[in-house]
Amino acid sequence: YMCKKNVPTIIRGITLLYYMFYPVHAIYSVTMWKDILFSGMIPIYVIFIMELLSDTDNYVKDYKKLVMFIIISLLVMFLRNNGVYIVLLTLPFIIIVSKKHWKKLITISGIIVVSFFSIKTVIFNVLDVKDGSVREMLSIPLQQIARVQKYHTNELDEATNKTINSYFKYDGNIGDKYCPTLSDPVKDLLDDEYFEQNKTEFIKLWGELLIPYFKDYVESFISNSYGYYYPEAVNWITCKDMEENRYGIKFSQLIDGKLISKISSLTDRRDIPMVSMCLSVGMAFWLILLSLGYEIYMNRYKNIVIYIPILVLWLTLIASPVFCEYRYAYSMFTILPLYIGTNLIEKARLKDE
Repeated sequence: YMCKKNVPTIIRGITLLYYMFYPVHAIYSVTMWKDILFSGMIPIYVIFIMELLSDTDNYVKDYKKLVMFIIISLLVMFLRNNGVYIVLLTLPFIIIVSKKHWKKLITISGIIVVSFFSIKTVIFNVLDVKDGSVREMLSIPLQQIARVQKYHTNELDEATNKTINSYFKYDGNIGDKYCPTLSDPVKDLLDDEYFEQNKTEFIKLWGELLIPYFKDYVESFISNSYGYYYPEAVNWITCKDMEENRYGIKFSQLIDGKLISKISSLTDRRDIPMVSMCLSVGMAFWLILLSLGYEIYMNRYKNIVIYIPILVLWLTLIASPVFCEYRYAYSMFTILPLYIGTNLIEKARLKDE
């Protein structure tokens, strides 16, 4: 695709080497997580958007391409929960930028939305697929309240402490379970049934603590999200263990030796200059932001739309349960060469002319 768009050969060569030798790609290719399929789908989704925006007149006449766009959009929505936000928040911008064909694009958007919710309600019910717990969306407020209780228990009156603890299946103060960089110890103890019955009171409780403990709220948010924008943040990246399974599949080292061990260990080391930044989620974010800034600098405002999917993804990441989860952000690494290459398309075209 980059060749088709006349991206300079040197950039395409570097991209090829990146996909060939970046060790995470190899390890993830045999790791059974939906995050990896999702991260492979995001660049394809963005390519379809690029094609739609670059030649909208012909694109909307090609029903094969429109059907493919619908299918790709649905795959993005189903492979990860935050894929729903990515598609739903990107579609309006596509319609605005291509307003000449707004009727057809609204129809396409309607088909995507109706198809998604029809499958989710009808087929999921038939197959008895259970909805996820509401706690998955509450990492930020739960962490903030738990932090306040952990560091200010004595300042809170007995009634407030009792109200906080009533939302959790835990005998003591939930603040004792607070971990600044991971919300699982707190959110896993949330009493879903009690929360559903007392949502309004929970919102009121969160609001009452906001002003007097605003600093704690901010520190809680930063502690639980800084890995997605601070390049020096370090967390695990790959899983190299085979979990026990009923299929009898076991780990087997096919290629051994010091060189293989050194290459394999690169994903676990963050003390090597430059190499460590290649594995940094925060660095990937700033490179994408820099690429977007260049598009704005060159007055190519239409291209901003292709960055919306990854920016929406990033916003969902900073609200995720853990401060720096590489697999959640893997899409940023699979799509980065495409964004960098896009910046050079116009320059290559002008040179050719």
